[in-house]
Amino acid sequence: MIAIILFLGAIFFYLTDKKNISLLLFFSLPTSGFQIVPFSLMVLPDVGLNKTYDLGIVFLLFILALEYKKIIHIVRARYYKALLSIFILSSIIFLVSVVVYKYNVATALRPYRSYLFLLSFALFELYSFKDIEKCFKLLIFITFVQSMLYILQNPLGMPLLNSGLADDIVEHQTASFTRYYNLPVLLIPSLFYCLLFQKKFIPFIRYIYIASFFAVILLSLHRNLLFATILILFFSLLKSSNIKKTITYISVGSLLLLLTYTFLEDRIDEGLKDLQIVNKLQIDNNYGLLNYDAHSTNTSTFRAFHFLERLQYVSDNSMHILFGIGFLTEDAPQAKALHFNVGLKDESGQIAQINTGDIAWSILILNFGIVGTIIYLLCIIWLLVQFFKLFTFGYAKLCACYILLVLITSFYGTDLISVYCKLMLPLLAVLSRKEIAYYISRKKSYENTTTHIHHNTLLQPS
Repeated sequence: MIAIILFLGAIFFYLTDKKNISLLLFFSLPTSGFQIVPFSLMVLPDVGLNKTYDLGIVFLLFILALEYKKIIHIVRARYYKALLSIFILSSIIFLVSVVVYKYNVATALRPYRSYLFLLSFALFELYSFKDIEKCFKLLIFITFVQSMLYILQNPLGMPLLNSGLADDIVEHQTASFTRYYNLPVLLIPSLFYCLLFQKKFIPFIRYIYIASFFAVILLSLHRNLLFATILILFFSLLKSSNIKKTITYISVGSLLLLLTYTFLEDRIDEGLKDLQIVNKLQIDNNYGLLNYDAHSTNTSTFRAFHFLERLQYVSDNSMHILFGIGFLTEDAPQAKALHFNVGLKDESGQIAQINTGDIAWSILILNFGIVGTIIYLLCIIWLLVQFFKLFTFGYAKLCACYILLVLITSFYGTDLISVYCKLMLPLLAVLSRKEIAYYISRKKSYENTTTHIHHNTLLQPS
């Protein structure tokens, strides 16, 4: 119910030219009330509203249809070619799923619809740089509030955030600690912003934000996310050629790594053992993996098994090499024809054939095939290269760091293909383009003013 109110509010404030409010309300939809509102209050299952981000898609398409004359020239911009290419690729896969594979339209639409968020760059372009940046700062504050709630979950022994997409909260219980997986969905962009944009915060507030964001990563026990974050920050500093800051951050980072190892020693040792086992994996002719043991296999090994089994399946069919198995849901009749041995079991004891939260590449290789996955990856890398070329600009640097992180963690999660990545990439791309345009405009204005003053000086009598 609340999602409908937020949706109507977003439209109302856009039409009444209060665009910064409408943009914030738009982000409340895919994040299910910023993960703070109870999920049951956001949805209306009786009328088919089970995912709040569906209303975000409706808002996006409504505004694009309303403002189509303003956005025709936007889609041709160089910055957005990679995003458009991925969207076109996903649309082709959707058509193949319906026309060639004969899947039900509703079945194929469910995985496909999140790719519509890649078009949100056209929506963000309708807002001023000031409005988008103001909204982004508010999102960072909301992420801070979410982080504090996340930190309180263990002491209170109960989840305080929803997962953003569903009502269930995934957690792992040990004797003395509960590992919650409902991290704030915009945690990493918010952390990178606080680290890269030092002058946009009061120092004390900035340090509190950074400390809370790092605390969430530590409490999540997500070792790969932590190491990837620290590695990318070091790289960012080295790329910026700021020796003093690099030395300072390396010292602090080394101390943080030492504390991290003390806190996550068992998890790190387990990961190192996993990597040694991964090199010995083999695939048999029945698409199962030799020596796979669901009871003794650890996380990294499980992910490698999971991906390789699906890669083998796709490799044995020419159509699957080109287009994968298309957009298919776990509960579709066609999914029952799959017989993968590697995957998490559901409540009924059946192995999940398609869905996984462990590795993005398993889903990509099934949905897009080998050729489609390569194209997808090339688009992401092309986008990364474009932002590397503009690394001196703040938002270009932020976007490059974010892309690097989702690529690195794609072997240990699905952030690369998540709804939030499909939102953040267009948002950061637009912020980067507008920041550069603003800088060029100011530079030209300064040059024109300087020329005018110099010209008037020459005309004055001596």
